Amino acid sequence: MDTVVLGLQWGDEGKGKLCDELAAAHAAVVRFQGGANAGHTVIRDGVKLALHQLPCGALHPGVRSVIAAGCAVDPAALRAEAEDLGLAPDRLTVSARAQVVPPWFRLIDAAEERLREDGAVGTTGRGIGPTYAAKAGRWGITAGELADPGARAARLAAILPWHHRWLAALGLDAPAWPGADELGEWLRPFVADDLVAIAAARAAGAVLFEGQLGLMRDPDRGLQPAATGASVLPPAALVGPTPRVIGVAKPYVTMVGGGGFPTEITGPDADVLRERGDEYGATTGRPRRCGWLDLPALRYAARAAGATHLAMQMKLDGLAALGRMPVCVAYAGWDEARGYPLPHEMARLRPVYEDWGLPGDPLALARRIAAAVGLPLAYAGTGAARGEAVWEPEARL
Repeated sequence: MDTVVLGLQWGDEGKGKLCDELAAAHAAVVRFQGGANAGHTVIRDGVKLALHQLPCGALHPGVRSVIAAGCAVDPAALRAEAEDLGLAPDRLTVSARAQVVPPWFRLIDAAEERLREDGAVGTTGRGIGPTYAAKAGRWGITAGELADPGARAARLAAILPWHHRWLAALGLDAPAWPGADELGEWLRPFVADDLVAIAAARAAGAVLFEGQLGLMRDPDRGLQPAATGASVLPPAALVGPTPRVIGVAKPYVTMVGGGGFPTEITGPDADVLRERGDEYGATTGRPRRCGWLDLPALRYAARAAGATHLAMQMKLDGLAALGRMPVCVAYAGWDEARGYPLPHEMARLRPVYEDWGLPGDPLALARRIAAAVGLPLAYAGTGAARGEAVWEPEARL
C-alpha cells in the first residue's frame, strides 16, 4: 500500500525522520510540493543531514527519488545537492512539468517581503512564492522547457518581458541568466514524466509520498496569507486510491515566519523548548517560534489532510526540562463543530489549557494525544537517529 506522510502542524514536525524510517520499504519516495524553501533533517550514522529539495529516498540505495510536477525546482541548488549525494539519473527523476525557479525570483521574493512591512510572511527568500505566482500567471518555465535547448530559448524569450515589468515595478534590474544553458544540459537526463516514473515504481513495490510543509501552511486549508505558494496536500493523480495517510505531529508546536499561532509562548519557556529541541530551520537556520500543543488545530489538520493514522515525534527534552506540559484542549467561546477559525479570527482566540504532566512512558503520551485527535497511533519517535522509534504492531510495514 502507498503511504502519504503529511505534517499536521505549522511545519517542523519531524516528517523527515519518519520518511527516512519508511523509505527503505518503498520502491520510490516522491516529493510532491514545494522547493528549496524548507528541508528535512535526518540523522544517519550520527551525522545530521539536511535535505532541501531531494526526497528522503536519496539516502537509501535502490530507492528512486521523484520530484513531482507540483514542485518548484531551483536547478542550481538541486545540482549541488544531487552531486553532493552522488545521485545519478537512474535514481532521481525530475518531472518535466515541475516549475523552475529563475535566480531573479529570489530578488523578487525579498523585495515583496520588504513591501509587506508589518504584514511580512517570513518567507525564506528562496523565490518559491514568485515561482508559483508565475505558474498561475502563465509566465513560468518548466523543467522540461529548461532541459530542451530549443524550448528553453523560445520560452525565455516569451516570458522575459513579463519578468522585466515585474522587476521594474519593484525597482530591480532586468533579469539575466547566463548559466541557463549549462543548467538545462545538466538537468536534461533527469527530466521525465513523473507519473510514468511513479507507475514504474509501483510495479516494483509501494510508493512513499513525502510532504514538505505543515498543513497549517496550506494556501487553501491553512492560514492565508501566511501560507506557502502551492497546496501541501498531494494531488489524487499521484497517490491513487486509498493510500495510508500518516499525519505527523510533536507534543508542542513550532513555526518559522509570520501568521496566527494561538498557543505561542515567549520568554524563558520558549527558549528552553527551542534550545533543548534544536528548533532551528533545516534550510534557513532561523529560530522557530514555539508554543504548547494545540489539540483543536491538530484535530482540524488531521481532518483536512484525510489522515488515517497519527505519528508522534516525541522530542520531550524541552518539556522534561520545564517539568510540565500544558495542552490547549479548546478555544474559549469557540465551538469546534463550526470548523476551524479563519485567519482574521486568530487574534481573538483564547486557548483553554490542561496540564497533562509528563508520563514516564513516551508511548503512553503518544497514545493519549492520538486518542484526543481521534486517530490510531502508528508510530512514536523516541530520538533523532534512524531506528529510535516504537511502531504500533498493526501500523508497521
